[in-house]
Amino acid sequence: MTAPQTLRSEELTSEPEARWGASATVAENKLYLWRGVLESSRNKESLEYSRYYDLYDPSTQQWSEVHPDGEAPTGGREIALTAIGDKIYSFGGTDGNGYFNEVMEFDMSDNSWRELKMDNPEDGPMLKMNSGMVSKGDGSHICIFAGYGFNMPYRRGREFVPDSQFSEGEPRGWTNELHLLDIKKGRWEIPVMRGKVPPPCDSFSFTRVDKARVVMFGGWFPLTSRKGDSIYILNMENWDWDLIPINQVPAPKGWPAARDYHTAHSLWDPDDPDLQHPAIVVLCGMDNSSKSRSDAWVFDVEFKLWEKVDFPKPFEMKERWFHSSGVLHISDNTREVVTIGGIIGGWSTEMPSMSETQIFQMEFDDGSRDNNSTGWYFSKSVQLATKFLVDSDQNEEAKMLKLEKMYYEALRSGYVDTNFVKCVVMGVPGAGKTNLKHLLFDLDPPKTRTSTSCIEEAQKAFSSKSSEEFVQLLKKIEPEDIEEMVASSIKSGVVMNDKLRQRIARPSHHVPVAHVTEPEGGSELGISDSMEGEAEVKQPLSAKSPTVTTPSSQVVQKQPMSSQLSPEFLKKLREYPHSKELLDVKWLHVTDTGGQPQFLEILPAFLSDVSMQILVFKLSENLDKAPEAEFHRE
Repeated sequence: MTAPQTLRSEELTSEPEARWGASATVAENKLYLWRGVLESSRNKESLEYSRYYDLYDPSTQQWSEVHPDGEAPTGGREIALTAIGDKIYSFGGTDGNGYFNEVMEFDMSDNSWRELKMDNPEDGPMLKMNSGMVSKGDGSHICIFAGYGFNMPYRRGREFVPDSQFSEGEPRGWTNELHLLDIKKGRWEIPVMRGKVPPPCDSFSFTRVDKARVVMFGGWFPLTSRKGDSIYILNMENWDWDLIPINQVPAPKGWPAARDYHTAHSLWDPDDPDLQHPAIVVLCGMDNSSKSRSDAWVFDVEFKLWEKVDFPKPFEMKERWFHSSGVLHISDNTREVVTIGGIIGGWSTEMPSMSETQIFQMEFDDGSRDNNSTGWYFSKSVQLATKFLVDSDQNEEAKMLKLEKMYYEALRSGYVDTNFVKCVVMGVPGAGKTNLKHLLFDLDPPKTRTSTSCIEEAQKAFSSKSSEEFVQLLKKIEPEDIEEMVASSIKSGVVMNDKLRQRIARPSHHVPVAHVTEPEGGSELGISDSMEGEAEVKQPLSAKSPTVTTPSSQVVQKQPMSSQLSPEFLKKLREYPHSKELLDVKWLHVTDTGGQPQFLEILPAFLSDVSMQILVFKLSENLDKAPEAEFHRE
């Protein structure tokens, strides 16, 4: 099948723009990412949605953008998506104002959308979003289940739970209706469901695992106002539902938390006639405590077994929900699990979204599969290295251009996990708090006597070993130190001894600060293990690569910022062909305070989550003597 090569697309120099609420499906072993709310519209009056497909090809480890012809689906997010052969089908969704029930078909052979018109639209689904959609095993029908949207009265074979938040106007709420679309005939069918039919719900996963069976997990259930943790299995041959409560499923490593806005995918080809061990992998989501998840679980359908699968150290899945993902087949027992986008953290008005693509390789060991193990495990993290491969036969300018792109990728918007000790220096006026801070950083004492005004900005530092005296000092962080760390991080993937050939990983949330190397001819920068009371926090990075539109080619290319790198930094990149092992940088934030009484009511606001306090006294004076509340300014 050569159809995908007819798509109008071009390689992107970075990952797709950060978004949430996008839909994804796998067609011909490529991941198609469609729509979603773009992060760039956060502070705008209305939400903006992606208008193109972002396509990930595991054979090249690259993203490209596909610009389809025809009238695209109306919905901007929370669209149901599935693929049959070289065609992708979408249903429903929302634009933030209304809901839709149109069925659209994208034909990869001619790169175009078209709407499927039904002979009996009155028998179709209600206008809704967050539905489940799968194809039947023979590819002749599409099955659509449940969701949230506008109520349409006199619909057969379903329940409806109204949303109490919208008591006025057109009623909206949740449904458990099930529809079957005959693609060839263009007609809706309403099968009669039997057994343990799920109540009205939305935001669940709906995954076909073989020719006839569909596994449903999680979702929001308005009748209980809770997210679900049970497994429902639908047999599409007789439309019978089976319910497997969570406490009836063996799970040697525990059970997955109830959740919604997660994703789930079959780890085997559901159309394989020789399929023996159907299983799904469940990724991330939001739990009942409104906490975003970063875990992965495998459910073995035959053994009815849950197993938590750990990510390969030191890599971890980033917490996210409202994300998109897919499973790509690499070999018989090897898969690539691709996760993109989503929302960081719990529910709030801010809800920043992410663009970082995380890819983990999963392996199946048939010999370890038993009543206590699914046989699946994560073997490694797959890095998007192809774009940033630097070959030894390239000229110096080309090498530096590659590294410069990586530099700006490392500085794009995101979060960095850091460990730091928050230290506040306190004491009476004139006790010598500022002098002590200077001593900690091996600096000369202040030349003037000027009182500290209330509280100063924290001085950031890390521990340093002096190569001459071999004593522990605190090294103040200067701009050149940050450049040095970034240079080291960019070089951290160097292989093949002295050859300048890199497999540069996508910057993880540790990249800009997690590596420290030994400067040539300088002191060794070590990390002190003596600091205690570290608090793990997230600190934002600074820059974000812009998007440049090229109307003539109908392709959006994401380019790095124009070169503004200092010669000193470029020199660092050349001089760091190797990197030492990854070190966990322990930062120290030292804050100096004013001791005057007028500041005492304000200071407590800055003392939350303090790891350490240093109290400074003037031993030359009687400790019982009342301090002088003078404020000096020189």
